[in-house]
Amino acid sequence: MGNQVTLTDNKIRKIEGLDNLKQLKYLGLSSNKIEKIENLDALSKLKVLYLKNNPIKKMENLEPLKNIETINLSITEIKKNRRA
Repeated sequence: MGNQVTLTDNKIRKIEGLDNLKQLKYLGLSSNKIEKIENLDALSKLKVLYLKNNPIKKMENLEPLKNIETINLSITEIKKNRRA
């Protein structure tokens, strides 16, 4: 797949600096230190987002990703919302 960025295992703490990558289709940020899903607004063509193995607590800010097909949030701190 063309138009991809993989920054796995780089101790990244924040998703930022991607505003000019408007044609990006694949973003791999697994095994970092990202706590919040943010700053993805410019990535409207993104199809695949890997955030596996990050201390993310909440699934949020994904609305701008209109073309997303795959999101990997396994091995995160997101808890399933359970009703009593």
